[in-house]
Amino acid sequence: MTSFQYSDALKKSEILWTEETLERWLTDTDKLVPNNDMTFHVERAEERRAIITYLKHDSGKSNQLPAGTGTTGPIHATELEARTTISSMKGTSCN
Repeated sequence: MTSFQYSDALKKSEILWTEETLERWLTDTDKLVPNNDMTFHVERAEERRAIITYLKHDSGKSNQLPAGTGTTGPIHATELEARTTISSMKGTSCN
């Protein structure tokens, strides 16, 4: 997403998102990427699973997270920061 203002910390993280790294991100963004601009967490495990399922469904990939480019590989951290923000605002309560 080109118009999203990504944090410097996330740009430099070079994280490739898998279900495991996304679970860690949703649990505690600052623990995974210190000094990032996303200061939320999803407290309930079932809500984190729902977000991950939504992202997988939205991408059309059943065994991988969305790459956003039509590729089948894992998604880069900055792409997912924007997608996570958007998906977490679609009715999932974040604390």
